[in-house]
Amino acid sequence: MKILASVAVLALLAGAPALAQQSTAAGNQIKPMTALPSNAMPVNNFYRQNVYDPNDNKIGDVADLLVEKDGRVTAAILSVGGFLGMGEKDVAVPFDALRLTQKNQKWYLVMNTDKDTLKNAPGLNRVRTKNRWVPENQSKYADALLSASGPGAWLRGFFRACPATWRPASNAVSRPTVDKSSTPAARR
Repeated sequence: MKILASVAVLALLAGAPALAQQSTAAGNQIKPMTALPSNAMPVNNFYRQNVYDPNDNKIGDVADLLVEKDGRVTAAILSVGGFLGMGEKDVAVPFDALRLTQKNQKWYLVMNTDKDTLKNAPGLNRVRTKNRWVPENQSKYADALLSASGPGAWLRGFFRACPATWRPASNAVSRPTVDKSSTPAARR
């Protein structure tokens, strides 16, 4: 699964800039690249990799990469904090803030910040039905329930289709009345 996700993101990253640069008008067929850019790196150098601060302390790991329509990677979503997935928080950082560094023949990501700064940053939640990230204070389910399609659409459609007699009238606010003669205090 991890390899499949890496291959999909790599294909998106490698293909999107080439597609954006070439004309797709009728008659102009897109041709495969004959040479790769000399400074290109595979996406698996970033995706699902640990991120360290300048003092070699682990501060999180890359959970997702956000790609603009023109193919540029503009942000990385880092998972920070927590233990074994509990209490983790996802935050966005500029992709340019991640530096790929080599040490002892191994590549790893370094970011000039500390774990506390990331823990105090605004969190994000991923809405899988919309395949996008939203602020943590926005309910995960509100987007799906309020959208034109999704899990809540049938419920909204049901209530729109209900006859008006099923709905309470706007002035029909009634409170239950209590017969005070039947209360224990009234019997004494």
